Amino acid sequence: MGINLFKQLVAKDETFMENQTSATLDLSSVTNIGTRTFSWGTMSALTIPSSVTSIGEGAFQYNDINTLNFSNRSTAFTSLGNAVFSGNNLVTINTSTLGLNDNVLIQMIETDATFSGNIINSVTLPSTLTSIGEYTFGDNELETVVFPLR
Repeated sequence: MGINLFKQLVAKDETFMENQTSATLDLSSVTNIGTRTFSWGTMSALTIPSSVTSIGEGAFQYNDINTLNFSNRSTAFTSLGNAVFSGNNLVTINTSTLGLNDNVLIQMIETDATFSGNIINSVTLPSTLTSIGEYTFGDNELETVVFPLR
């Protein structure tokens, strides 16, 4: 059973903060996710559809997310806050496992602390990456970082 969310609810900051539900979120009609909207929860899997154009700071921070997918996203976010996915259980970061293209992954990597505080052990960086945000991969368990040739 999923939770179908309306744009008006999700756009508000901290709307579902500290919610202990493990229900599947249906974000298909959502365009904006506010600051810390789903932080401090218990969700373990998350799919963010292409309808979402803006994600606020710490929106999914401190959950149990180990599966993250972006439904083959090819367009960048209009706004992406810091620490969006920090403090979860993500293990691998690359375009194929996340379901997004290089440009979107670059935007996420260039944003401060996006993936900090997870258990990431492997990162494949896009060949066109020119900068990495402050503390983007801080406090992880990195064993492998792949820098593709340009």
